Amino acid sequence: MAPLCLCALVAVSAAPAQDKVLLARKAKVGEVSRNSSEAILAIDAGGQQMTLAIKETDKVTITAVAADGAITSSGEVESMEISMNGQAMPPQPSPPSSTSVIRPDGSLVKSSQATPDGVEGRMHHASRILFSDKPVGAGDTWTREVKADPSLGVRAATAEYKVVAFEKVGAVDTVKISMSFRETAADGISAAGTFWIEKSTGDEVKAEYEFKNVPFPQMGLVSGSARGSRLSAGG
Repeated sequence: MAPLCLCALVAVSAAPAQDKVLLARKAKVGEVSRNSSEAILAIDAGGQQMTLAIKETDKVTITAVAADGAITSSGEVESMEISMNGQAMPPQPSPPSSTSVIRPDGSLVKSSQATPDGVEGRMHHASRILFSDKPVGAGDTWTREVKADPSLGVRAATAEYKVVAFEKVGAVDTVKISMSFRETAADGISAAGTFWIEKSTGDEVKAEYEFKNVPFPQMGLVSGSARGSRLSAGG
């Protein structure tokens, strides 16, 4: 029998445990973040193909944190640019400020932007990460079932997630997560992309994703892509 290699055992025992983190959205009242986003929409208007581009910056203020961790925030659009087929459109009135409440796992509780078609509530889950209830590390996967909620217009859906890596975005430590989302209805919204989530707060730092079958006022169902990034955060 070959002699036991103690050096190998020492090396194994000294190896660090896999880095894992329990993701949760955490915030303090009064915190303010500013974000930029850009969406490109492909529109079929009676057989005529059009491309609508929307660029936006917004300000989000945390206004309350409940005992169970639910976070209430107020959102305000600070600037918006819209172009159709590359041609700038006249300035549009700024949308009214909005209020939303989310749980620490990222799921939506309430939104002042609720519409009859439920697009705001539906897109919330199609464009955000719903966290696992267990610590996750590189390579880990989880699935979340979204239950239909008529009060929010939310439809039943399934979302699958995978931790791609831990990496920095600028000076921020993030968890890079891939997502695949699909509502169960045949004509439902689907989305897929990658999100960078701040490890310490669960806040979204960066996002890149594509989507299909999103209801758009007077234009039917549209598909497209979007990206966003957090410009600043703090008290």
